[in-house]
Order: sequence, then structure tokens, then C-alpha cells
Amino acid sequence: RYALINLRSLAEDKNIDLDIFREQELYDFEFGLSQNRGEILIDNNEENDDPFKIAKGETLALLVGINNYDNFKRLNNPISDVEKIGHVLSSKYNFKTIFLKDANLDTLESTFHRIQKEYTFEEGSQFLFYFAGHGTISSMTQQTSLIMKDTYEKDDGRLKEHFDASILKSTIRNIMSTRTFVIVDACHSRE
Repeated sequence: RYALINLRSLAEDKNIDLDIFREQELYDFEFGLSQNRGEILIDNNEENDDPFKIAKGETLALLVGINNYDNFKRLNNPISDVEKIGHVLSSKYNFKTIFLKDANLDTLESTFHRIQKEYTFEEGSQFLFYFAGHGTISSMTQQTSLIMKDTYEKDDGRLKEHFDASILKSTIRNIMSTRTFVIVDACHSRE
């Protein structure tokens, strides 16, 4: 039902043709976000009466890029990576895309909740989750976690406000697309 793919930075992929980028009509999707919680935009290429319906052959992509962290080293490329990938997916392949930039844990969880509650996935539809940013493997559980903008480490070494891979797996299972793809482009150094 889903695939987990680990990739290096796709923005450096020589096969991505940057000339195909074009201005897209962007819809500001109000989630009641403050400036420090991330930015959500939907790229809707099709004239569709119901932008929350993912029809057969269509794909909804949730693209998360985090450059700026409250408690970890800043990264330079994740937001640029998701923007470039998002433009290729929406302009060349007509994906419907949601971008999260410098999102905290609450923003990611709220977005998944909204996707589960507000989107209708028809038979033959697809969902893609792409994350670019810091990641880590817990020394205690050996589980992978995505580090969000507001993730922090307690004195005993435990992480708080992170997105655990097991939660990602169960969250993805509750999105009713026919096929689901997960791409994680995360270093595990936390430096």
C-alpha cells in the first residue's frame, strides 16, 4: 500500500528540467497558521469544481521542507528542493501539491488531519509524502524520526516535538488513496 524511498537531494538531479517551471495559480489554504508555524499552499493545475477530490489517476503531494530549526543547525536546501520538485510534479505531471515550509510538529499533524478529513480519494488515486530536512534514529528505540522546526532534545537525550516514523506509517495508512509513496531526504547527523 505504500513505499518508503530514501533519496539524496533531488534538486541536484540533472534530469530535472528547470525550464518547465511556470507560474502556477496558487491558492492560499488557510489553516489559521501564525508566521512561525509554516506556510501551506496548494498548487491546483486543473479546473476542478472540487479541489479536495483526488480522482482516478490524480496524485496529491504533501511536500515538507525545513531549513530553519529552533534547536538544530540550519540547512540550506530543503525548502528549495521541495519547491523545485513541487513545480515539476505540478507542471509536468499535474499533481495537486501542498507545501509546508519550516513547519513545526503541530502544523504537520494538522495538515495530515485535514487531508484525512477533507480530501476524497477515488479508486486509482495516489498520495505522495516528501520530507526534506533533519532526521534521526533514536538510540533507545532504533526508530527513525523526522525533526521538525520546533523539535528539541531533553536533558536525558529524548526528543520532543518530533515526528516518529511509526506515527508516519499509521497516519499514511489512514489516507484512503489507492497507492501511497513516502520519500524521506533526511540526514541523521542532527548537526
